[in-house]
Amino acid sequence: MDFAGNILVGIEVACEHWVDVSGIGWSMTFGLRIEMTDLQSKILDVIAETLMIDTDDLSHDAAMGVVPEWTSFAHLSLMAAIEEAFGIELSMDEMSKATSLETLTATVHAKVG
Repeated sequence: MDFAGNILVGIEVACEHWVDVSGIGWSMTFGLRIEMTDLQSKILDVIAETLMIDTDDLSHDAAMGVVPEWTSFAHLSLMAAIEEAFGIELSMDEMSKATSLETLTATVHAKVG
């Protein structure tokens, strides 16, 4: 669980924190470093194959709008490929929210478990 109360699943997270005292009072910021997991690697393979790009061109921040080939049309093909690769069914709501490696990993992890 992160400090905003959100549940983080399917990723390994290393937290760093620091305090900014440049303004009035104190503020804390939490940074996350995401490590690749087996699930993420498999999802990256599916993304690369579906978008017809090399996996080396993808990273942990892969997302629609970040990867030029990940268009709204390609997203539909990608969701079908994810369903087939993992033997799951995604709702339209899940598909519309799964627009990054991070959200896609969490969605798939919730389904396969």
